[in-house]
Amino acid sequence: SRNPTMNELWYAGEGGQGNPGLRSESAVSLDAGMGGQARFLGELRADVTWYRIEMSDRIQWVPTGNSRVWSPVNIGRTRSSGWELSGHWIPFPDRLEFSADYSVIDSKRGEVMSNGTLTYEKQLPYIPLDKGSAGILIGATKLTGWLDALSGTVRLVYTGVRYTVDDNSSSLPGHA
Repeated sequence: SRNPTMNELWYAGEGGQGNPGLRSESAVSLDAGMGGQARFLGELRADVTWYRIEMSDRIQWVPTGNSRVWSPVNIGRTRSSGWELSGHWIPFPDRLEFSADYSVIDSKRGEVMSNGTLTYEKQLPYIPLDKGSAGILIGATKLTGWLDALSGTVRLVYTGVRYTVDDNSSSLPGHA
């Protein structure tokens, strides 16, 4: 359960406006997964998880008649489900590590709204169809002087296609 925030209820800046009539969200979620690890040229770990979230009165910020003005509304019942995969390979702990994750996301309206909304079974706007990332950590330990360890991480993050309207007729391309 989640109550609307003060911002969602009363926001009044930059042309946007809150909605004092919002109802609290409520949800039930399930997830199941498994993971494992093995020794393979270092340590190798992997996880896979399936999840499902059934929500009622979901709060989402949507454009108003003016595309520059957004306001929160309750969008009724939604369901989200998907798969998350992750892996981590550590050939040299604290010196060289690789990690990656990827998610497939199915997030849709779960009911036809009384106002005749025709977006039932369409991906919710601005929820990507998939996302992922991959990274590498490079580090050094047992350094001399006042510095014991030094490391740096580079990570590439990918966000997939996101629809921008309820009927999924217009979208933003995926980007990294």
